[in-house]
Amino acid sequence: MSIKLKLIVSVSALVTVVLIILSISVGIITQKDVASTLTMQIQHRLVGLRDAKKEQLTAYFDFINGQLLTLAQSEATRDAAVRFTSAFKHTGELPDERALERYYREEFGQIFERRNGTPTDTLSLLDALDAPARYWQDKYIAQNTHPLGSKNALNSLHDGSEYDSAHRLHHPFFNTFLAQFGYYDIFIVDAQSGHVVYSVFKELDYATSLLRGPYAQSGLGAVFRAARTLPEGEVAFADFEPYSPSYNAAASFIATPIVRNSETLAVLVFQMPIDRLNDILTYQQNWRARGLGESGETYLVGSDFKMRSMSRFLLEDKASYLQVLEQARVDPAVIAAIDRFDTSVGLQTVRTQAVEAALSGQSGFAIIQDYRNVAVASAYTDVEINGKTWALMSELDQSEAFADVAEITKQITTVAIVITVVLIIIALIIAWAMGNVIATPIQRMSHFINQVATSLDLTLRFDESGNQDELGQVERALNSMFETFSDTLNQVNANAETLSNQMAQLQSNFTELTNKSDNQTDLTVHIAAAMEQMAATSEDVAKNAQYTSEASHDAVSASRQGKSNVDKNMQSSRSLEQAMELTMQQMSSLQEQSNNISQVLEVIQTIAEQTNLLALNAAIEAARAGEQGRGFSVVADEVRSLAQRTQQSTEEINRMIQSLQSGAASAMSAIHEAHALTENNLSSTDCTRDSLQQINDQICKIEAFNEQMATAATEQSAVAKDVTQQISDITTLAQANCVILTEVNSMASAADEDALLLKQQISKFHLE
Repeated sequence: MSIKLKLIVSVSALVTVVLIILSISVGIITQKDVASTLTMQIQHRLVGLRDAKKEQLTAYFDFINGQLLTLAQSEATRDAAVRFTSAFKHTGELPDERALERYYREEFGQIFERRNGTPTDTLSLLDALDAPARYWQDKYIAQNTHPLGSKNALNSLHDGSEYDSAHRLHHPFFNTFLAQFGYYDIFIVDAQSGHVVYSVFKELDYATSLLRGPYAQSGLGAVFRAARTLPEGEVAFADFEPYSPSYNAAASFIATPIVRNSETLAVLVFQMPIDRLNDILTYQQNWRARGLGESGETYLVGSDFKMRSMSRFLLEDKASYLQVLEQARVDPAVIAAIDRFDTSVGLQTVRTQAVEAALSGQSGFAIIQDYRNVAVASAYTDVEINGKTWALMSELDQSEAFADVAEITKQITTVAIVITVVLIIIALIIAWAMGNVIATPIQRMSHFINQVATSLDLTLRFDESGNQDELGQVERALNSMFETFSDTLNQVNANAETLSNQMAQLQSNFTELTNKSDNQTDLTVHIAAAMEQMAATSEDVAKNAQYTSEASHDAVSASRQGKSNVDKNMQSSRSLEQAMELTMQQMSSLQEQSNNISQVLEVIQTIAEQTNLLALNAAIEAARAGEQGRGFSVVADEVRSLAQRTQQSTEEINRMIQSLQSGAASAMSAIHEAHALTENNLSSTDCTRDSLQQINDQICKIEAFNEQMATAATEQSAVAKDVTQQISDITTLAQANCVILTEVNSMASAADEDALLLKQQISKFHLE
């Protein structure tokens, strides 16, 4: 692959990867930013809706409380309470209960069973009624010709009774009030007996006792008992729970005492308007117009984790809602109840993290799983209603809340892909242009280097003009390198020539050195032979010295014998002639031995001179041998010293022998004269004795000298052997040097050949 193509591919790949990474990074960051922004928007929207509903709910319940208190404190209501309470007590006998039983069994019982799926024991409810309750229910429920659910349409029975008169007077007002403000029912309860002395809708709780009757433990009974002990101006509240007179639908009650002159006459009770509360929380089913899209809703949850308002999904698509509850594994009985009552109030359990947090007094926003097991964005808070804590939830499905994120991400991704593709195309064009700009001089440089490599012409140079960039610097550096390379090769060529000449001279020197080493080896061999001969001669000298010592010993014995003879001569003159003759014989023998000693001394003198000469030659050769011959030089000096001492000793012995010979001659003359001069025998004998004593001393000295000479000769022989061994070692070293010199000569020849080969290789280049 050419460098141009490499540059194009590399730059394109790099830019492409960078752009892709940048696009992905921008996409991810943008997606996160969009998600964060949308999350904040969703949070602000849901929190705003939640807080608005909280204020609306608080205001609505404050309004209800205000209505309740205002109505309870009005004179008309007080008058109604007095009249209904008083008239309620005036009952007659119930001629026939069958109509009431039929109403319980057929009208109420059938509807209850239809709504709840199971029948209720209506007879037990009827049996739990006291006489006043039966009486008034028969008159205003069973005898009421208006159908169930419309009993409030009856204003008067026209029976002339006090109760009917009061009912005809006050019922239209309460009925209108209920219809106008959407309450489910309005009750007036006798504070003393607990009887519901008035009800707008006249359901089964009408006329019953909330202290002892069948509904005493219901929410209505609880709120009554709480309210009748309250001071004027305060309210009691009963949360939503199933209420059997309303067919077990959830019912909530709010109550306050009706007081006149500090006396509690009765209790005014409102049954909370479920529909009006649902209208508030469901935006009157205009969720989309209020910004909640297709899945947003706001609902209330009580402290028992039951809904206090309708679910949007139940109102919009009941079948789908029930199916979702089944998928969320909600209790089938609860699902059936929701299906029958068409409501989730008091039935649907909502126990999510957000609900738990809200019921604990917290407010916030979170992504949670809702009661449908669907992920939702939830804004939650607590709502305090008349001492009860409810959880107010504003939620939107996460899939819808962040649907814009996916759409925006898709759009951003599309734009990023388009921009990336465009930038990649631009990058390819730029890479192609850069490849041409950068690769052209590099290709020119490559062609030039190939030309130099092919032709081996180191005189070629780049054209340095007009190119001042890094490639121009490279070309100038290459020119400088070629120049240096050419100079180096020229210098190497010259050095190779010089090396070749020096190798030839070195070979000649090694040849001469080898020859001289051979001569040195021969010379050391000759020296070794001479030293062996010298050692043998030294042994002979030692032997002769031993012989001389023995002769000296004999001479000593002879001189002693001569002395003895002189003594005898002194003792006996008679034997003088014989002694003199014997002496003459002995002196002749002594002269002969002296002559022999002289000859031996001449030989020793010759050996000493020869030894001195050999020691001198050995010292010269040791000096030539250098460090290896230092020990041999010391030995040669010692040998030369011993030779000189031997020569001196032999000269002294020679002088003594000459003196001895002279003495012997004199003795001989004296002996001859003794024959003539016998009369002078004694004096001559004394002189002879003295001479013999001197001879004995001299011979003892000669014996000592002979012993020294024998010792020196022995030492000289040992030294000669040592020198011979060292010369043998020198010979071995010389032979080894010859081998080394031969190898060095071979290496010099090889170096000469390498220098020649180097010159041949350099000659391939064209140099200046």
